[in-house]
Amino acid sequence: MALPTEFIADINSSKESWHIVARVIRLWKIPNFNNAKIPLALEMVLCDERGGKIHAVVRRTLVYKFQSTLIEGAAYSISNFGVGENYGEFKYSMHLYKINFEYHTRVVLMRDCSIPRFQYSFVSLADIMAPTFDNSYLVDIMGVLTGIGTEKEYERNRKKYRMNVMELEIDGSKIECALFENYLDDLNAFLACGNTTNVVVVVQLAKVKSFKGKVSLQNALHATKLFFNPDFQKAVELRKRLEENTECVSQPLSQIAEAPKLSPEEEFLTHTIMKTIEELKDSNEECCCVVLATIKHLIHGEDWWYKACRCGTSVFSDSKMYYCGTCNKHIVSVFYRYRLKVRVIDATDFATFVIFDRDAASILDISCADLLESTVQPNDKHFPPEISALVDKTFLFKVENKIVSNSRFETSYKVRKLCSDSELINQFKDLHFSKKYDDSLDYVVPEGQLMVGVDLSNDLQKEVVSVTRLSDSVNDDENNTVLLGTADGEGLTMDSDCITPCKRNSADSTDDPILASSSIKLKKVIKQEKD
Repeated sequence: MALPTEFIADINSSKESWHIVARVIRLWKIPNFNNAKIPLALEMVLCDERGGKIHAVVRRTLVYKFQSTLIEGAAYSISNFGVGENYGEFKYSMHLYKINFEYHTRVVLMRDCSIPRFQYSFVSLADIMAPTFDNSYLVDIMGVLTGIGTEKEYERNRKKYRMNVMELEIDGSKIECALFENYLDDLNAFLACGNTTNVVVVVQLAKVKSFKGKVSLQNALHATKLFFNPDFQKAVELRKRLEENTECVSQPLSQIAEAPKLSPEEEFLTHTIMKTIEELKDSNEECCCVVLATIKHLIHGEDWWYKACRCGTSVFSDSKMYYCGTCNKHIVSVFYRYRLKVRVIDATDFATFVIFDRDAASILDISCADLLESTVQPNDKHFPPEISALVDKTFLFKVENKIVSNSRFETSYKVRKLCSDSELINQFKDLHFSKKYDDSLDYVVPEGQLMVGVDLSNDLQKEVVSVTRLSDSVNDDENNTVLLGTADGEGLTMDSDCITPCKRNSADSTDDPILASSSIKLKKVIKQEKD
């Protein structure tokens, strides 16, 4: 007895036997890099005569059975399939469930079918830009091509990728769509035809991305499909309106203006303020600054990695899944990201810096996931050799200073970017620091900062260096003290002939046993002597 035909919207987990008639409106393969002949899976989106859509999957062991039968655009009678929950990092339909093909699933081609070939669920920009929009769902977008970016190549996990950006206008607003690899080839092939006026573009199954409040589109890895000037009714009507609009003169495609990118020299040497660690900790304003410091310790007690949502936010276990507070939803798939807490030092103080995934992966030259995979029983007490090797290395850190109201805990500083280039570090020293510094520590002394060297390892640490004031106007108060600080000698009056410990160190020689054996540079309070 034949099963009655049911609608996609009615599919649920309440029974085992279902029978639908639907058209394959999108079909793609998940490639198997270990065996190019056999895909890991066949995936598709099915649509019935009521417009109901559902995601369907043919697993790897059944690909051979169905791949020659299933064709994109064809309609089928499908029965005896499994029903599973529609979850995952990205969802290809709004349905709560998805179809899983099984060995006994029956697929029959329907030659006469009233289901339209093109079935899109176009969303407006207002919808996808709303704070409540769930960007785990892939969307269909139709707009007018107005701009093209510059093709770029970048490297991720030691593999190079090509990408470009196209700009679409939808209902008077514009949005950018990033295209990678094969999708970039589709764009370039169309542009090569030369007809780039009033181009209607349809992006089927596009990802919605949000970064720092800016919403954009991006192709999914395999599911997305591009159409340029398609011939279905809505697209034809839109193009006809554009051509008939005599009030609007057709414009050639614009070159998408890119935000000017600072070179490393500009970012670390000229366009960002410089601070010592002491100045950073004393600062009462929120800012980004560059600090030259050396990593002295890796902080134990916390894992050097964390589990993150695809948005980058750390997640925690909940209901046998993971919960992301930023996306306000549960997820199944997580990504491993670096979070290195390090203790750094310069000539003025210590501080705790936190290095996150992008910069950590850059200096370690390995992704967090790959390092975890190669590490035996990773924990917070033993760091992999790759991370331990960072100790005693000097970097330029571009750090973020945020004012916190709770001062009971020591502040840590987020590293926005770092630089290990020795040439840039030397330029930074020449630009901001005196060329005279203690070779035993290799710590530079900020320009104009007067320091007294004291060996804290023996009784010399108790020695007070006296400075004789040669001025005629001598203060008779023997308790009067001054602090050697800035170069302008604030609170300190000295004749140019007065020999200070710092002057002696630079002018005479470095044979002074106190200065030559210094292990820590300290500011000292110097008592003025009476005549």
